[in-house]
Amino acid sequence: MAAVAAVAGAVGDPEWARRLADRAEAIARSPLDPQERGAVLAAAVEAATAAGDLERARRLIDQAVAVARTIANPYGQGQTMAGVVRAAAGAGRHDQAAALAVSIADDHWRPRTLVEVVKAVAATGEFDEAESIARSVLHQSRAAAALAEVAGGAGAAGDLERARRLAADAETLARSVSLRPWFGAVLIEAVGAAGDLERARRLADEAMGAVRSERDRRGQAMRLGELVRALAAIGERRHAETIARAVPDPYRQARALVEVAEAADAAGDRARARRLAAQAVTAAHLVADPIWQSEASGAAVAALASFGDVDQAAAAADSVPDRNRRAGALAAVVRSAVAGGDAERVRACVDRFEAALSDVSDPIALASALTRAVGAPAGRDPHRFADRAEAAARAVPDPGRRDMELRTLARAVAAAGDLDRGRTSPVPRRHRGNG
Repeated sequence: MAAVAAVAGAVGDPEWARRLADRAEAIARSPLDPQERGAVLAAAVEAATAAGDLERARRLIDQAVAVARTIANPYGQGQTMAGVVRAAAGAGRHDQAAALAVSIADDHWRPRTLVEVVKAVAATGEFDEAESIARSVLHQSRAAAALAEVAGGAGAAGDLERARRLAADAETLARSVSLRPWFGAVLIEAVGAAGDLERARRLADEAMGAVRSERDRRGQAMRLGELVRALAAIGERRHAETIARAVPDPYRQARALVEVAEAADAAGDRARARRLAAQAVTAAHLVADPIWQSEASGAAVAALASFGDVDQAAAAADSVPDRNRRAGALAAVVRSAVAGGDAERVRACVDRFEAALSDVSDPIALASALTRAVGAPAGRDPHRFADRAEAAARAVPDPGRRDMELRTLARAVAAAGDLDRGRTSPVPRRHRGNG
């Protein structure tokens, strides 16, 4: 329900968010154990915030806190309170969120939750407040992560002096507990955002050395992927590409190559972006598990299509093993073909997409694929995919997921230029009218 509330906020539908809050409050009054009730009330806070009703959000936060306090198990109480804190921070109640996070007794949840509050406050540009909260975190590695988050935000906002100071403090703290590989990526982004690219490179090299010493191949691949993401984020694309090629696991290598490709395209280097995306397709084919291969291939195909290489992307999509993900990949190809403006290529891609749709068995996958193709012309009926996407979304059995698919479709339809339909057509039937 919290995820659905987030979609409501993104679409800009306060009335639907208000109804979600009503539904959550009603559920919270039903027989539930305290952890479930606390989670539902936290979701109601998020829905009320999306609806713009901050007074209601405040009241619901107080209710959720009271429920969380009744949970005897410290870990369960901390877990529930963490959800409440996230909702309170999202509602802009930063002081209350920080105070609640500090009050969490469980040593696992307290520092983690404080870091989340720091992220939320830093995202609003309140760097003094974010720094103050970060320095209140007693767990050293979590405090270092919190300071790095503020440093990154300050750097992105142009406050380089603060960013450099906080990044240096974060590094000092991290080294006091040993600079673990997972933390290298966090520091690299913070230092890079502070404008010290040479130091970021040195940290990357140091982190690479630590990662290579790991014996767990899967863990090593995960850490390398994190380093790639961090380097790509600060514009160190060549360095990121070098590391991406060193990732031993083909699934993570494919995803890492897509990360670098997207960064290259954002920087205007489309030729490199296409080359890297094509290499990601090749790496994905080496993944043994068909589901993981499909996920990696789908992401690589979508990237390749978005970079304008429609023909190669279409050919690559045909080799995606899972038929549900194959349709989603071809939807991305259709959209890129439409953007290219070649009518013959559009028809060929639509035909491929239609053939793939006939093999899709999962209603969520069908709704998602059709939604991704919204805006693409199909014969003489420009609304054909939107109509079918709505029908598919309405067939999703789970009510919450059904609502989410319908709202995602509303956003897609509006983005495609049909604002009236985007506001009115894909509304869950039980929400239409006044009842």
